[in-house]
Amino acid sequence: MKARPYKKLLRLSEAEHSRLLYLSKTTGLNQEQVLRQALMNAPLLERPTADYIKMVRQISALGNNLNQLAHLANINAKVENADLLAARKIMEQIWIYIKGGGKT
Repeated sequence: MKARPYKKLLRLSEAEHSRLLYLSKTTGLNQEQVLRQALMNAPLLERPTADYIKMVRQISALGNNLNQLAHLANINAKVENADLLAARKIMEQIWIYIKGGGKT
């Protein structure tokens, strides 16, 4: 037995059909999934762009570097000036990357 045994015919205007196609394209869901989510009042979130995913990865990598510096500072029980300068440089890179919209 199918999980969804009921079929319904749906008639749409041109504007409604265009909106359905747009939502399907931007969310990465097929039209049936878009309609099901709308029926259940579930949020329809746009799929992240490739640039956004790249930016998240870059920021994550910079954050990992910053975390490694903090870990070394905790092990040594002191912070060297070079470590602080490296941490500042990483934070500046993150800020520049975010302000540039993920473009270096």
